[in-house]
Amino acid sequence: MTPDQVPAGPLLVDTDVLSWIAACALSVEPSLPVVTGNLRDFAHLAKHSPLTVIHPDLA
Repeated sequence: MTPDQVPAGPLLVDTDVLSWIAACALSVEPSLPVVTGNLRDFAHLAKHSPLTVIHPDLA
């Protein structure tokens, strides 16, 4: 697929990838924050773990 064939719109990411991102962020000490443009992606994980989510609406 060439860049001009990539569909416009939001990037859809598999939930397994989101879990992997969160797990990586939490696996180091101190844990790393996750910066996202879509709060829905990580809100549930952040609610139930020490994951720190950075999003413009949370500022």
